Amino acid sequence: MNPILPNKDYPILLFKNFKIPEDSIKTELVKKISEKKRFMGPSYTEALSFPIKIDYKNFLFDLYDDFVEISKKHLKKFTISDKNTKRYWAYATNRFDPHYQWHDHIRTSTINGVYYFRIPESVSGQLDFWYKDNFFRFFPEENDLLLMPNYLKHAPRQPLSDEYRISINVEIICNEDPDDIFIDYIGS
Repeated sequence: MNPILPNKDYPILLFKNFKIPEDSIKTELVKKISEKKRFMGPSYTEALSFPIKIDYKNFLFDLYDDFVEISKKHLKKFTISDKNTKRYWAYATNRFDPHYQWHDHIRTSTINGVYYFRIPESVSGQLDFWYKDNFFRFFPEENDLLLMPNYLKHAPRQPLSDEYRISINVEIICNEDPDDIFIDYIGS
């Protein structure tokens, strides 16, 4: 599987149809993540992203391992820090979540991965990026994986659907600097 570079000036790698879950896995995980999100409520700011404590048929466990393997294959050589933990975070939002928040992952990772687990048909997966004083809008699709360095500023746009758009964040903490790891993809 080879990456697509959605914008040659941004250190972002896109893997189309990275992992396609069985229907039963998708149904169960969407149900569990949606229940957790509804319990937390849209007014609770921290509810935008939350750790996923459940897995179904080891889908998330395998997703993380596949994310590490594809990172090793397409990025410069890196070593995983002793501080790294295998974790998964859900970002679930719908039309009732008016949050549009620029952020990065500098404090939690070196390599950041965003897997688009569910994008309702009536919704786009619109994601905005900011890098070196440039703005870029991107539209990932369901089952896509984005790889990016921890410092890349991004903000998911609010979907206009009652159903949740769900992405899963996976991260690797490395001993090396992100610019050294992503050197082949840093625009001039």
